[in-house]
Amino acid sequence: MDFTKQDSGKDLICFLIPLIAAELFQQVYALINTIVVSHVLDYRAVAVIGACSGFLAVRSNFICGMMYGFGIYLGKAVGRNDEDYFRQSFSALAVCTLMLGVLGIAALPFTYRMLLAGNVPAELFDDAGRYLRTAFAGSGAMTAKLFLLVTLQAVGETGYFSFLAAAWQDLMKNGFSKTAYFVLGAAGDLFLQRTVNTFPVEMIAGQTWAVRLQTVLLVLPGELGTASGVITGQNVGAGNRENIRRYHRRLVRWMVWYGLMAIGVVYLMGYPLLRILTGTNQTAVAVSAADWIRITVSAFPAAFFILYRNALQAMGRYVQVVCLGILHLAVMLVTAYVLAPAFGYEAAAFGVAAGWMLQTAAGVFFFRHAMKGGAAVWKKKD
Repeated sequence: MDFTKQDSGKDLICFLIPLIAAELFQQVYALINTIVVSHVLDYRAVAVIGACSGFLAVRSNFICGMMYGFGIYLGKAVGRNDEDYFRQSFSALAVCTLMLGVLGIAALPFTYRMLLAGNVPAELFDDAGRYLRTAFAGSGAMTAKLFLLVTLQAVGETGYFSFLAAAWQDLMKNGFSKTAYFVLGAAGDLFLQRTVNTFPVEMIAGQTWAVRLQTVLLVLPGELGTASGVITGQNVGAGNRENIRRYHRRLVRWMVWYGLMAIGVVYLMGYPLLRILTGTNQTAVAVSAADWIRITVSAFPAAFFILYRNALQAMGRYVQVVCLGILHLAVMLVTAYVLAPAFGYEAAAFGVAAGWMLQTAAGVFFFRHAMKGGAAVWKKKD
């Protein structure tokens, strides 16, 4: 879809609907999986998922960051209309996919040490070990799925394998910049999860439920961020910075209104819904989940940093993207080692919300600075 012509809300909605539907399906599936675990087993099994989430976030964010970064580059290779260069790029992507899959599996022998480092409660240790090993064993399947996804997004078909050093260099540049942000963010979440794991198991399970619902609510903001990256990339190439401004004003308005609606839904329906999802006999878990999500969702109207993160990536402002990741890591460290130990479980949730809002403030600053960039940034490509 061409976003360089005009600020079209209709085109934007048509672009977003299939993306939102696909992502929503995936997140609802994850939520249903947690419901099954909670009702067939118990809240301790849900706590196992949450207690291990920090390590899996690091693995997943590293792999996803690399693969989606590679996908951005592969799309650019398609845009060059150079069949040979695309084949070189595809070859590099395929080899990197294999390497990432092997890397995930190579972590299997270290799961015991991970559990110790993550402060996983002793009563969850055995189950958490089995869960973590199973998850890491599936790394190869995860990278293969992402390989197919980014390839289809870029072109829909592939050619044969070959090698070109320039393709590898450009591929890694795009992949590592986005990966750095994701891994820094995941590292911050891991430090925070270590602290949450020192709270009672019911609170760990409650946080797990809250994050599951929170992820569902973040589907729309996430896809608006995807639209931001696509719109910015197209208009940078077209030399049309004013169109970027118009679209981003629209996207920010949508994010603010959606955030306000999300707050209303969570405060009105959050606790009753959690009582149903967790099971009527798990009141402490539902209360902990409701406390967490009420705090984090309150930041939604001011948490549109994802728009600017993706826009900066599309502009080639890789250092600023990494700076946002560093900021998130810093806030999580302060939360994990100062706020949460001093003020408890709710302070951990507050740290998450504060991290989003600080990233938004920094993202706005970086975005405005980038929009004032020199002519070279906005030179229309032939």
